[in-house]
Amino acid sequence: MDVDPDKLLVTDRQKVIEINGKTKEQAEKDIDIILEWFKTQKHLPETLSRNAIERYLVVTKFSIERTKKLCDMYYTSRTLLSDFFTYCNPRDPAQKIYMDKIMYYFPLSKLTKDFYRVNIIAYRDFDYPEYNPLRFLAFVQIIFEILIEEELSMGDIIIIDFKYIKKSHVLKTTPTQMKMSNFFLEQLWASRVKGIHFINVPTFAEVVISLAKTVVKKKILDRLFIHAATEELFEHVPKEILPKDYGGEERSVDELNELWKLKLERYQPRYEQLQKLKVNEVLRPEPLVNSDFLGYYGNFKKIDVD
Repeated sequence: MDVDPDKLLVTDRQKVIEINGKTKEQAEKDIDIILEWFKTQKHLPETLSRNAIERYLVVTKFSIERTKKLCDMYYTSRTLLSDFFTYCNPRDPAQKIYMDKIMYYFPLSKLTKDFYRVNIIAYRDFDYPEYNPLRFLAFVQIIFEILIEEELSMGDIIIIDFKYIKKSHVLKTTPTQMKMSNFFLEQLWASRVKGIHFINVPTFAEVVISLAKTVVKKKILDRLFIHAATEELFEHVPKEILPKDYGGEERSVDELNELWKLKLERYQPRYEQLQKLKVNEVLRPEPLVNSDFLGYYGNFKKIDVD
């Protein structure tokens, strides 16, 4: 492998900002506004980096108020869903099983011509009786901690490969878990999804897709695709972006996975730091009110991640 893990995500921050109708100078001023706001939020344990704030500004189309809410959610969720976030550490022994044997997940290196990031999710040929979908959600959160610092794009194209999904995986997928996954997608990662593409879907796994359809918004529902053949992906994603495993020209899934393992190691100090961050609700300027998040929290706080 001749790729520096620090250069694994190719992006063009200035171009993405321009497509969103902003100049670099205007974007910097908006970041400064959010940084000033952070100074008034004494309940938050730290201030997000400029890169992270810029990412949230882009996904909200530079809405200052929505960006503030996402910044607050980034920390508040860690306190209210503390049991879940305990597992968002690459060195957690149980989590390593998911990352090393059960699933692949990583963003691909290159952006599409319209500046979207392609993400690969694939089950591996490994049957694990203790499988829990929320452990995989924790895996995605682990990767997100890198994306929020390094990645900037117009949104995401997600490819989900069910070739090796087991019936036991399907049986352990519940509506509540699916709702929690959608909560993270919409409320924490705030992903602008261009398309979700399912490939190699066995009949018994169609129930998972049916569950997903019950929780996503209509605009996402209209962007779900089930492909009968892998080659159909080429209509949505250029070959030069896709891994060799899918008929593309990029490194194989295994090679990319090893590179991402190295990248995770380099971020380990940040993961350790994140485990300690808590919101001090006593210092919050205005109390939390009933909201979509708190409604989700009531459903999720007792969910079993083990």
